[in-house]
Amino acid sequence: MNPSETLWALEPHTKGKHLVLKNYLNAWLPILGRYSGRIIFIDGFAGPGKYEGGEEGSPLIALAALCEHQARHSIRAEVGFIFIEKDKQRAHYLESLINAMQPSLPANCYVEVINNKFDGTINEIMDMLDEQEKKLAPSFVMVDPFGVSETPMEVIRRILRNPKSEVYISFMYDYINRFRNKPEFEQHLDEMFGCNEWRDGIEIDDSRNANNFITLYTKKNYVRLEQIMWFILSFMKETD
Repeated sequence: MNPSETLWALEPHTKGKHLVLKNYLNAWLPILGRYSGRIIFIDGFAGPGKYEGGEEGSPLIALAALCEHQARHSIRAEVGFIFIEKDKQRAHYLESLINAMQPSLPANCYVEVINNKFDGTINEIMDMLDEQEKKLAPSFVMVDPFGVSETPMEVIRRILRNPKSEVYISFMYDYINRFRNKPEFEQHLDEMFGCNEWRDGIEIDDSRNANNFITLYTKKNYVRLEQIMWFILSFMKETD
């Protein structure tokens, strides 16, 4: 993908992520939606909502999971969808798609597109809740970045400190492995892991090092593994 493109081709490994997302939301929505006043799906790196071949992106897949759910009428909660996209053109394209869908969305659903960075947006939301002495509503947060920046450990921790909040993380081992020896990436990786201990495995040129990175990441999050869904890209070739 060219970072300057508004739309790009759907890569095979992304199909796998979308399948995981769809199946998980099909279970998550009715379970949380029956017993909560409000639930929220946050897509931290939403993209434009479609690919150049017309395939649906994660925002439209998430909305369809609610609109087409066979138990839709039993979901009593207000369901919020927050799509965060830092690229202005992509955010505008996504807004146009959602505006066209608006008449078909359920009455208990609201959608917000935020043109900003993931980490800055989450920190603003959490700061506001802290000031009001409130907690985040039960949330499912998808963190699927294009690299390793803008996903600092402290931001993930802030989300997971809230009850009934979960994070679906695309752990970008391929990027970590590719750039771990590049000095300009050290700060990004320090922030992502919340420490510099990742450097202990910097000389291990083996995919098994992924387990070391996952163990470190989970330990530094101080949360149960069940709160985090992993989709590890380390064993998937971009050309598959």
